[in-house]
Amino acid sequence: MLTKCGNLDYDSSGGEIVHIDITTLLGDENRTPRQLLPKYLPVIRACCGWTADDLAKKIGVARTTVSAFEKIGKENGTLELMPYLAIRKVLDDEIAACPDETEVLAAALGSLVDQVGRPGAEEKLEICRKAVLMAKEIRKAPEHRKATSKAWSAYLLAGGVIVTSGIIALLKGKK
Repeated sequence: MLTKCGNLDYDSSGGEIVHIDITTLLGDENRTPRQLLPKYLPVIRACCGWTADDLAKKIGVARTTVSAFEKIGKENGTLELMPYLAIRKVLDDEIAACPDETEVLAAALGSLVDQVGRPGAEEKLEICRKAVLMAKEIRKAPEHRKATSKAWSAYLLAGGVIVTSGIIALLKGKK
């Protein structure tokens, strides 16, 4: 069953983003990280392979609270300081603890939330799409998160030139 959240469509059975509308990515230039984090929280979670329930457990709240945070993003609101700091701490700790597994997470946070380099809507859309595809791979085989993140990081850096069979081989540990 599909659920609409702004211009992001979710498969509510698995919590996966299945469609991203480019209009979601417009108008971020004058917004703060506290406004952008809840807006892109579903994509950020996807970079980790986390469901809303996974993130909720990590920050010590109910899944419905994470859903409320994402609703704030959908409505172009501002996340309160304490929830923002709690989520950023969990994400920053994840990046610090597993740098080889979280390259796309770091890129997504930098581009979508912190707006490092002021990326355009097309670049943001590409990052979101890669995060969604990566999340599907991580959920299938969480033990391959490092390989998946490396593959998608290389994909982003190469401007999209990577062969699917190469990713599959990498995930299976072949050369």
